[in-house]
Parts: sequence; structure tokens; C-alpha cells
Amino acid sequence: MPRNTFVEMVDGLLLEKGEQKNKHWCATVTSAEILEALQKHKHNTTHRNAKALVDIHYPGTRFEPIGVNGANGWKFHIRVRTK
Repeated sequence: MPRNTFVEMVDGLLLEKGEQKNKHWCATVTSAEILEALQKHKHNTTHRNAKALVDIHYPGTRFEPIGVNGANGWKFHIRVRTK
């Protein structure tokens, strides 16, 4: 999947679920929501792949495992600086 497509999809989720706080846009998104938007199967491996891509494209994101060691996915607390 091209980088721009992934980033645009996650940005859409951030706008849909998030709120603006000062100069940042903050949202909590799960890896399951990202995988649903990508129309991918939910497995431990795909949850980890989604986590890695969020970590690369959204530095400073806090990760919270859902289940033991993130076996059921991850909760991402994403914060993006706005202009």
C-alpha cells in the first residue's frame, strides 16, 4: 500500500474521532479500526504491522496493548501538530 493512502486513511480516522486541543489534533484509534478501513483480516501479525506503520508515520504516538501483549490489537493515542 502506498504511503499516502495509509496516511490519508489514518488522517480521516483522526478527523472523524478526534478533537482539537490548542495546536494539536488528538484522537484515540485502535488497530482494529485501521484494519477495517483497509479491509484486512484481524490477526496478531496485521495488528503489529498497523502498529509499526503508525509508529513510523506518526512519531510520538503512545501505544496501549489490548489483551496480552497486544494479541487483540493496539490502542493508539495519536497527537498531530496543526498550523
